[in-house]
Amino acid sequence: MALGGAGLSSAGALAHLSLAMRLLQNYPRTRVMLDSDAVTGAAGFDLAAKEPEQMNALSTVRWELAVLGKHYHPEVARAAQGIAAMKE
Repeated sequence: MALGGAGLSSAGALAHLSLAMRLLQNYPRTRVMLDSDAVTGAAGFDLAAKEPEQMNALSTVRWELAVLGKHYHPEVARAAQGIAAMKE
């Protein structure tokens, strides 16, 4: 679930964040991506890991939300912070 992207406009970021928010609200089990305790091993994504479970792919969502939470556009920052605050 990629939330942002390089070169994405504020409107595009808001659209992606809105979709993410709806998915997290409609499918509560996906909120595990926001739970830092559910991520095993190191804090970052590890492309060199041999097993998918060891790659920490879920940690990328938390990092993207942290960056978007400091976005120059206040609505984008507010939306990202709101999503990051969601828990199961």
